[in-house]
Amino acid sequence: MKVLIHGLGLHGGGTAAARYFAQRGCTVRITDLRDADCLKPSIDTLTAFPDITWSLGGHKEKDFTWADLVIKGPSVPWNSPYLKLSSRIETDISWLLKHTQRELIVITGTKGKSTTAQLIYSMLLLHDSSASLGGNVGVSGFSLLEEGKEGPLVLELSSWQLRDLENLQVPYAPRLTVITSIYPDHLDAYGEFSSYLEDKALAVQASGTGICILDSSCFAYKEITDTIPSHGDLYAIGNHAGCRSAACTQGELSWAVLLAGTLLLDIPASLVTGMHTHCRNIIASVLAAHLLGISASCILEGLASWKPLPHRMEFLEPVDGITCINDSASTILESTVQALDHCEGIVHLILGGSDKHVPLSSLPIITNRCASIHLLEGNFSRRLLAHCYTHDIPCSGPFSQMEDAVTSAFACAEAGSTVLLSPGSASFGSFANAYERGERFREAVERLRAEKRRSSSMR
Repeated sequence: MKVLIHGLGLHGGGTAAARYFAQRGCTVRITDLRDADCLKPSIDTLTAFPDITWSLGGHKEKDFTWADLVIKGPSVPWNSPYLKLSSRIETDISWLLKHTQRELIVITGTKGKSTTAQLIYSMLLLHDSSASLGGNVGVSGFSLLEEGKEGPLVLELSSWQLRDLENLQVPYAPRLTVITSIYPDHLDAYGEFSSYLEDKALAVQASGTGICILDSSCFAYKEITDTIPSHGDLYAIGNHAGCRSAACTQGELSWAVLLAGTLLLDIPASLVTGMHTHCRNIIASVLAAHLLGISASCILEGLASWKPLPHRMEFLEPVDGITCINDSASTILESTVQALDHCEGIVHLILGGSDKHVPLSSLPIITNRCASIHLLEGNFSRRLLAHCYTHDIPCSGPFSQMEDAVTSAFACAEAGSTVLLSPGSASFGSFANAYERGERFREAVERLRAEKRRSSSMR
């Protein structure tokens, strides 16, 4: 079989697909818009397969007509003219679901889906060592098939991946589905929020007779619940009439997770110290684990072993008494608002980047909360700058280098205040992704810390 990998990428998905088919004797070719220099880290992982051929720096029609099977990358739009030339299209997730009978736990949403998926997995793994985690967390469906496990599978799915499954008409029936908070996002690709919401709702519709947990703080809670099959089993995070609701009361000694007003689990405060920003994700994961039959001891041990993911309200070592927080995974303004809600005292915010065409309705909350704003380069920052000028809000930048934005923020900061990176926008143009953006922030803060130490030692 002749297999074309449409999009190699830099995060392992394309390489996993190439390796999977090459190991099975298929003729594999890889096409990507980027050139070999840009893709070198991924190319280097495939040196054991010298028979793989490459078509880089652009796509060619002949590659798509040559292939018996095209493996579509998640970021490839369905209106691509090249896909219309393909005789058969699959994705890593569609291929996985067609070749496994594993029990599925599906997680999606705009914000909090990775944290919730990781939390559920940490609890589930203690209950069943054959459990796996994959999907949008950076684990390809082909890697999961190579892993060969047969236990329950936690799948984080993006809106693109959900749309892929719908367009490819792949049936799947999760035992449990979790929808975290949903806000307008990716409107640069979707155009209208209703289109984005329609793709997210596909996860709910797939839940069928299974369990569905939905965050009631969801931007479009009613629109989502209206799509839930009437025979489904619905739970809500946060108080909401008409369904069983889970909530949490936070005390000094413990957090009490309640279901329909009855104590579900008492969590020692020591297990969740510093995790207030993840409260709703913790509630969702505890409820999901309970409904999956996982014992209280495994839930508590899973919470104890879990570490917050990087770039999500990640506290770095303070610099001269200034708190430093890396929240680079914030790609919409609502996420920045949530980050600010969990900051104490004076905040100096690094904001902005590339535009996802989301509304600016949350911007006044942000500007009123911050003592200073420092913009990163990008077309979204130009929208933000215009808003700040119109409303006489002081800000610095835009800065093309993270180091300059960090220097600007620290120039305004004093001991006891906070420098927060929570961009509220995409990273493309200046950074490969939000994770590289967060790494550049860490490096800039560390350089600043080292400079201050050298300066102090020379006095």
